[in-house]
Amino acid sequence: TLWNPLPAGYGTKEDDHALEQYKLFVDSSHKASDRRLSTNSYMLTINSSLLTLMGLLAGLLPDRKPLVLLCAAGVALSAGWLVVLETFRRLNGAKFRVIHQLETRLPANVFNEEWRLLNAYRPMSLTEKTVPRTLIFLYVVLAGILWFWVGSRDDQAKRIRIDSPIRIETVGPVTVTSPPQAQPATATPAQRPVRGRPKP
Repeated sequence: TLWNPLPAGYGTKEDDHALEQYKLFVDSSHKASDRRLSTNSYMLTINSSLLTLMGLLAGLLPDRKPLVLLCAAGVALSAGWLVVLETFRRLNGAKFRVIHQLETRLPANVFNEEWRLLNAYRPMSLTEKTVPRTLIFLYVVLAGILWFWVGSRDDQAKRIRIDSPIRIETVGPVTVTSPPQAQPATATPAQRPVRGRPKP
């Protein structure tokens, strides 16, 4: 279904035109791969920022249960990331199948051979999906920790209201010390007595 029947009077440029189409299609597959890499970088940056925000808020908020909503947002974001990766996997797979058919008119099947050799290893798409799956697991664990978090005694301290006057009762002898007395200031030269003969 890839090759169309040539109309009458098409000429002898079929091979040249097929080569040009092959170049354009290979270039489009490279652009799709670049978009996939930029999407991975973008989603990873968003998840890193979300985890950083959760860490900051966990140290500031006395009640950490609202942070479970951020964990739910992280799970939804990572699940969407998985959907995007699966879409790119299908798109690249379709593109390379077309490239393999185009190579049947060319001297060498370079992409087909590369694809055959890569099948012996773990596909890159499966490796890419490991990151969002790990993040989903991490968000679920964090949600459980935040929901069932038992704070320290400082976190559980209650406000105490004190009305005045305050009455204090002591048991046993109490020693009361007075504040130290201020040292007398040194007299200035104008205040010092003048020694000498008394005036008549």
